[in-house]
Amino acid sequence: MNVRFLGTRGEITLRSGRHRRHSVLLVSHGARALLVDCGRDWLGRLPQVDVEALLLTHAHRDHAGGLRDGCHWPVHASEQTLRAIEGYPLPQRSLVGARDPEKIAGMTVEAFPV
Repeated sequence: MNVRFLGTRGEITLRSGRHRRHSVLLVSHGARALLVDCGRDWLGRLPQVDVEALLLTHAHRDHAGGLRDGCHWPVHASEQTLRAIEGYPLPQRSLVGARDPEKIAGMTVEAFPV
């Protein structure tokens, strides 16, 4: 399994070479891949990567704001997160239940409420 951080900057104004863009994590295993989160400063610049889906951890702007104009991947998230982004033009939405393991892009994902 490969994990690549494409963006790690939170909702702060300071930017650096290491923390240039909001949260986006690329997780891949073999030929399959998914993105985790897509922060606001990715709006209009969605990563040009070949992924099957996008998993949102929560709906804060630095984690979900980049999807405001939509994306072409199915989006998986908790009920609360899906409600918060219900106005976003997304092709497909899928509920991820707490502590309910689920396969997304061939990988098992389990959400933990915090």
